[in-house]
Amino acid sequence: MCFYIFFQVKELESQIKEKDAEIKKLNKVIEQLEKQKREDSEVINACLNEDQRKAILNGTTKGRAWSDETYKKGLALRLSCGSSGYKILVELTGAPYPAIRSLQNRIKEIKFDPGVLLVVFMCLSVLVPFMPTLMLPCALVFDEMALKEGVQFDPSTGGFIGKVTLPGKKRWSSKTNSSPQLYQTLY
Repeated sequence: MCFYIFFQVKELESQIKEKDAEIKKLNKVIEQLEKQKREDSEVINACLNEDQRKAILNGTTKGRAWSDETYKKGLALRLSCGSSGYKILVELTGAPYPAIRSLQNRIKEIKFDPGVLLVVFMCLSVLVPFMPTLMLPCALVFDEMALKEGVQFDPSTGGFIGKVTLPGKKRWSSKTNSSPQLYQTLY
């Protein structure tokens, strides 16, 4: 009987050693997984904004209030890839970004008053780092430009338009009637 108990104790001790070794292996696996999780979290935090991470956790982007930074990233992607490329990129990566319609609605909020449009230059500053050097030369285009001298009240802005608003340029005089002289004044 005593001999039998002795063998049982030895067998249980060997099982304990095996389980201790198994526990050590599993603890190493846990440490590696926790390290990988920290590294992955750092990468995710660097690539995604807080609102994008919340969208992943919630499982939906519907009705989400996107941050300005997410809109900037989305606009940069949309401008560099086009609509189709943007949709494919969002679909393939699974990264939550605003819908194209949301980006369009956000752009509608930009107010275009006469003069130098600083908001446009800010949008371009987001886009330019992603552009190939071949695309960097640009042109300045004037739209709805009238060559008739005068000042008019604009009810949508509540202000007067028709004055030269370019920095460092003189306003034209009331004696200037011809288009070439006005053109020279503007440039």
